[in-house]
Amino acid sequence: MKTIRFLYGFLLKALFFLYFFCFFCISLLANSYAKTSSMVLQNSFSSVIQKTIPSIVSIYVDGMITVENQKIEDQDNISENKKNKRTKQIAFFNNHFLTKKNENIYEVKKKFKALASGVIIDSNNRYIVTNNHVVENADCIIIKTYDNYYCLADVVGTDAYTDLAVIKVRGTKQLKEIKISDCKELKVGDSTIAIGNPYGLPDTVTTGIVSNIGRSGLDLNKYENFIQTDAAINNGNSGGALIDLKGELIGVNSAIFSPVGANVGIGFSIPGYVVKIISQQLISNGSVHRGNLGVSGVDSDQNMAESIGTFKIDGAFITEVADNTSAKKEGLRAGDVIVSLNNRAITNFSELVSEMLIAECGSKVRLGVIRHNKVFFINVKVEENKKKKNILPECVNHFFLGSKLCNFNYKMNGVDNKSVKISAIKQGSFSDIKGFRKNDVILSVNKRSIINLKDLKKKLSQEYILVLFQVLRNNKTVYVVCS
Repeated sequence: MKTIRFLYGFLLKALFFLYFFCFFCISLLANSYAKTSSMVLQNSFSSVIQKTIPSIVSIYVDGMITVENQKIEDQDNISENKKNKRTKQIAFFNNHFLTKKNENIYEVKKKFKALASGVIIDSNNRYIVTNNHVVENADCIIIKTYDNYYCLADVVGTDAYTDLAVIKVRGTKQLKEIKISDCKELKVGDSTIAIGNPYGLPDTVTTGIVSNIGRSGLDLNKYENFIQTDAAINNGNSGGALIDLKGELIGVNSAIFSPVGANVGIGFSIPGYVVKIISQQLISNGSVHRGNLGVSGVDSDQNMAESIGTFKIDGAFITEVADNTSAKKEGLRAGDVIVSLNNRAITNFSELVSEMLIAECGSKVRLGVIRHNKVFFINVKVEENKKKKNILPECVNHFFLGSKLCNFNYKMNGVDNKSVKISAIKQGSFSDIKGFRKNDVILSVNKRSIINLKDLKKKLSQEYILVLFQVLRNNKTVYVVCS
C-alpha cells in the first residue's frame, strides 16, 4: 500500500514538473518566434525601401497662374491715403502681371513655386510619372534624384481626368525604374509604404495599410477609384509612390482628405493599373483617347435587383445600348447588369464609366454580365468616346430648355424637405427623351442632394462625365441618367 502511495505521489510530482517545463519551453519559443517575426518584418521593410528609393524623385516647379475677376476698390470711395497706396499697387501690377479687363475687374498673373514627387517608370527612355496638378502651368521643372543629382525635365503629356502626367528627364543620368503592379492581388489590410518629398523633405518614408479599395464619392469631378491608405501623405507627396512589400508600385499618391490641411490618416492613390494604362497613352500620343462602351445605365441596388429578379445587388444596370456599337453586336441588352470588367468587380454604373474612360481605344474588355440570374462573359471592343469634354453642360442646357422647374417643398417619412420639381415638360425635348416626367421631384445630382433651383444650377454647372439624377416619382425613387 505504501509503495502504491509513493508511486502515486512521485507520478504527480513528475507530471507537475513536466507541465511547468513544457510551459517554460513554449514561452521561450513564443518569445523567440515573436522576435524573429518582428526582425523579419523589419528587414522586409528595410530591404524594400532601399530597393525602391532610387526610383523616387523630388520635383520642383516654377510657373505662372492666372486669377480672373479680381476686384480692385473703386478709387472714388476710398481715403486719400489708401488711394495713393492702391494707385502704386495698380501701377506695379500693370508693369508686371496685371491686365485690366473692364471697370474695376482685373486679370492677375501670379508666379508660383511648388514641390512634389515623381516615380521613374522607364529608365531607358527617362520617363517619370507624377500628378497633372503638379506640372500644369509649369514653366520650369527640375527633378532631384535620391543621390542629389539635379536635372531639367519636360512635359510629355498630361491627363486632368485621372490627374496623371508624364515628364521626360534631360541629360544622361542613369536612372532606375520601378515595376508597376496590376493590383489584382491587393487586399484591404495589406501593408503599404509611401515615399515622397513632403514639405521639401526628400526620400521621406511612411508606412500604413490599405484602408479601402475602389474609394469613390469624393466629389472631385474626375476619376475616382482610389486606393485609400493611412500611410502619412502630406503636401509634397503628390506624384510620389505607394508601394507594397514586394517593392512594386501599387499607386501614385494624389490627394488627402483632411479638415486641417495636413495628414489625418486618409490618403488616396491612383491604382497602379490605371497609372500603367494612362502613362502608356501619354507617352505614345501626348494625350488620352477616352474609351466608350455605348451604354446608358444606373446603379443596381436592392430594389433594382428585386424588380428584375436577379440575386446580385451591386453592379451597373444597363438601361440602353446604342445601335451600331460593339456592345450591341456582342449581345449586350437593356436590363443586363454588368458586375465585372477584365475580372475586376464593378459595383455601380459610375465605376463602369470611370473604367471605360481609361480603357485603351481599340482594345477588348471582358465584361461579366448577369441576365435572368445567369452569369456569362462577353468580349466587347472599346470604341473612342468622341464626345467633347463639355458635352454634359450642353445636355443640361437642353434639359432646362425643355422643362419648367420650380422650387418645391415635400414630406418624406414625415420629414419636411426642399427640392426642385418639374412642373411642365415639352414633348420631344431633351428631358422628355431622357426619361423625365411631369411632377418629377429631383432629389440629388450624382448623389449630392438638391434643395432649390439655385443649388441645382450650381451643381450642374460643374463638368461631369456622367450625370445621375435621383428622382421621386409617384412616391417611388427612380434614376435618370444623362451621358
